[in-house]
Amino acid sequence: MRILRRPATAAQPARLALAIPRAYGSAVARNRLKRVLREIFRLHKLRLPPDVDMVFSARPLAVDVSVRTIRPLVYDLWQRAGLGVFS
Repeated sequence: MRILRRPATAAQPARLALAIPRAYGSAVARNRLKRVLREIFRLHKLRLPPDVDMVFSARPLAVDVSVRTIRPLVYDLWQRAGLGVFS
């Protein structure tokens, strides 16, 4: 995940970009991961700082891609980036 802080004068909410390479897997697997990441972002968009742009890039995972398995990974990344406490 990459984070870009915009000027505080920008009155837009946090934004998300996804860069999932073909090396991740089939189109079905890539689209599933994108749906899960978008859903997690949608649920927490208002809790994120409004001046943040984030780009997620993925590597193949050995775990099943579902909200239940990906959510703790995303929360950990947000916590490391200093974007707030998520539980």
